[in-house]
Amino acid sequence: AVAHERGGDLTGHRSRGVTPELLASMDRIYGLSSSHLEILRQLAPSLEDRFEKVTPDGVSDPVGGSLETYAQCADEIERGIMGHLSRWS
Repeated sequence: AVAHERGGDLTGHRSRGVTPELLASMDRIYGLSSSHLEILRQLAPSLEDRFEKVTPDGVSDPVGGSLETYAQCADEIERGIMGHLSRWS
C-alpha cells in the first residue's frame, strides 16, 4: 500500500536469495542495518568497499507494524538513498 501511494507497483516483485555472484554484479550494496551488512560481508568479504548502510543509524524494521510504520520506514530509506545519490552525482 505504501509503495502504491508513492507510485510504485510491487505486484510482480518476488524476493530471492542473495548469492556472492549477485553481490559481485552490483556497484554499491546498501543494507538497512549493521546486521544485514554483516551477513552480506560474510557472503562476499572481498566486496567490503561496496557495502554501506542506507542511513548512518540504520533503518528500523517495519515488519509487523502499522501502515504508518511502513510509511516512516519508506521515508527513511528514500532520504538515505537520495543522500547517497547526491554524493555520486
